[in-house]
Amino acid sequence: MDMTILCRERKRCRSGKVGFFSELAALFAIVSIQNGAHGERIPRRAYFCPICRRWHLTSMTRED
Repeated sequence: MDMTILCRERKRCRSGKVGFFSELAALFAIVSIQNGAHGERIPRRAYFCPICRRWHLTSMTRED
């Protein structure tokens, strides 16, 4: 499977966040960002948004 296609399948939510069409695409984006990240807010997990019905990234852990 071409993972670059998965990353391009995204659209902005009403919240302004990028929404990924699948959990797999969101998780792949997290890995890609983490591999090139230098400080600040680095996404740690993906979560499903009931507003746009897509997956978003967050730097918060479930305990935050």
